[in-house]
Amino acid sequence: MLMLVFIVLAGATALVTADTPANCLYEDIRGTWTFSETERTGDHTINCDELGPIVHAKNFTLSFPNTATDELGNEGTWTLIYNQGFEVNINERSYFAFSYYEGDLNAVVSYCDRTFNGWSRDKTIRNWSCYTAQKTTPVNPRVDARPAQRELDRPFRNDQSFIDKINAAQSSWTAKAYPEFTKYTVKEMQRRAGGPKPAISSRPRPAPATAEQKAQTALLPEHFDWRDVEGENYVSPVRDQGGCGSCYAFASMANLEAQVRIATRNQRQDVFSPQDTSCATDNSCSRTYVSDYQHVGGYYGACNEEVMLEALVTTGPISVSFEVYSDFSSYNGGIYHHTGLESDFNPFELTNHVVLIVGYGVEEDTGEKFWIVKNSWGGSWGEDGFFRIRRGTDECAIESMAVQVTIIP
Repeated sequence: MLMLVFIVLAGATALVTADTPANCLYEDIRGTWTFSETERTGDHTINCDELGPIVHAKNFTLSFPNTATDELGNEGTWTLIYNQGFEVNINERSYFAFSYYEGDLNAVVSYCDRTFNGWSRDKTIRNWSCYTAQKTTPVNPRVDARPAQRELDRPFRNDQSFIDKINAAQSSWTAKAYPEFTKYTVKEMQRRAGGPKPAISSRPRPAPATAEQKAQTALLPEHFDWRDVEGENYVSPVRDQGGCGSCYAFASMANLEAQVRIATRNQRQDVFSPQDTSCATDNSCSRTYVSDYQHVGGYYGACNEEVMLEALVTTGPISVSFEVYSDFSSYNGGIYHHTGLESDFNPFELTNHVVLIVGYGVEEDTGEKFWIVKNSWGGSWGEDGFFRIRRGTDECAIESMAVQVTIIP
């Protein structure tokens, strides 16, 4: 289950070294699928590299917005896991698989009407099995080209003229050069920001807020920050992910670290490792478990500012992904919004970055609303490792896909 939590929290990265480069849209997945499943006798260590004999075959129809129905009319739920896979929960069982793809350094082909081998389990986290899924109606393959490798291998350079243009174009935020960035290549800087975004975006727009959601939001404070709740800081220290595409891991762990602090009133201040390690039975390390996880709003496509505010205040910091443009790396302070400017020197591709929202507020002088966000680029970047970004306008798609978790302290 923890692996799937990682995948859900990762949600935004399309880098091969992080998640997968598959690019499957909502309409690609919606429809009727045949699930071919092995016997349900495994445990959480099950290896699904090889499928094994098929003993269960069922059809599931995935409908708008998130209803799953089997052949007998039993209903459950389903959700996309970004554009890389999907999860179905029905008949007290959960199914998850990545969408199928093939590719190399030059291009990736997504076959959205089939999956890789996936995992299934019951609601008690027992009786594991492997399965594969095939859509009953074909979907045309999707090809996403990649930039030339030689462009990505060039050293990153701080472009002072670009920074000057940013500062001259607006007054909401300031930009500056970071000398420490010159040790990275363009590719490494791209990885720091989450990796390349697919050429065809599958990110949903924020769902319209209901009257009930607006009424709930009206009861919340105008300002809130998990770094200072009655004098207590429930947010773990900012870390630096370096030049690898690991923002999803750092944001996931930052989320869980904050949840543990909140649940124990800071009696536990764990700092979890974002390193990807194999599962083991060694009991030398204490263990923390997650009891639930979900897209804020309940499913992929149901997110908006109102449900994010409610989740943030009532349950703790939330993981989000947003689109990173070339001006963001130079952020120094203020309320960020994309200026529309691009650097002439550094070849840049739109990327998806995963971060942690820890609070929100309103700028006193201008009335501009903002989110307070923890990054993973070290404490010398931005506002002591944090940044503020415009709230209520889905700036850089930050309000389209948030994730919350529930831990067992």
